[in-house]
Amino acid sequence: MSVGVVHDLVRRLLGVEIRTLVPLGEGTDHVAYEVDGAYVIRQQKLVDGADGATVIEREVALLDIVARVSPIPVPEVVAAAPESGLVVQRKLPGDSLLDRPPTDPAALVDQLAEFLTAIHGIPDERIADLVEEDRHPLADYLAALPEVAALLSTEERRAVDRFLATAPPAEPDVLTFCHNDLGAEHLLATPDQTRLTGVLDWSDAAVADPAHDLGRIYRDLGPEVAAEVAGRLDRSAGGLLARAAFHARCALIEDLAFGATADRRYADATLAHLVRTFRD
Repeated sequence: MSVGVVHDLVRRLLGVEIRTLVPLGEGTDHVAYEVDGAYVIRQQKLVDGADGATVIEREVALLDIVARVSPIPVPEVVAAAPESGLVVQRKLPGDSLLDRPPTDPAALVDQLAEFLTAIHGIPDERIADLVEEDRHPLADYLAALPEVAALLSTEERRAVDRFLATAPPAEPDVLTFCHNDLGAEHLLATPDQTRLTGVLDWSDAAVADPAHDLGRIYRDLGPEVAAEVAGRLDRSAGGLLARAAFHARCALIEDLAFGATADRRYADATLAHLVRTFRD
């Protein structure tokens, strides 16, 4: 869908003239725009008739459920065109931790632990018709990883090779509702980076291993922060943290490949975090 078509569709949805429509970037499944500094549009890249509309309708319903329990704000949907794969959300304040990495990520531990406790505690029956179950053997993640050796130094390749040659940790005993892509790009914070002001992009939400969420924290905010958060959650921190480290390393390799071809911010961030993420 062209920018002009998106502009006209959003103008009709909001019932007002639009002054600015600024591209914010894109992921593997959507493109984002900012409207007049007040709204954010998420446009699905592929919309397949009724199936595509259902995806949008489920996301809108899911955000309503999450907003009722999350201690950190989530996007508020103000308009949607499910048949066009488009959602208009009120813009949340703050900068993403990808664009402005926190100088003291430990300051976010309590907030992250409270957030994960709240969303992981959403009963399955409340979201059963809205998200899928993401249950894959950990070995499958290794098999699907892209080749990134050419992007690494000799020392970095050795660290990655050691990880790839090591057996995955034990499988999780319990699956919970998860954001499932809780990376720095989806966490907003105040200018002093001491308070989280938003959690974005719930399109990958699923019933999954809670270590998925903790793994992104491990990758982007560091192993120490992840360990502190794990210790505050109501489950065995040891097994959870081992799986979080595994998912952090897999996600870092995926982001490195994505950043090398699509968005350099991801490649730069992953390279900056590689040594600490793969440290034994």
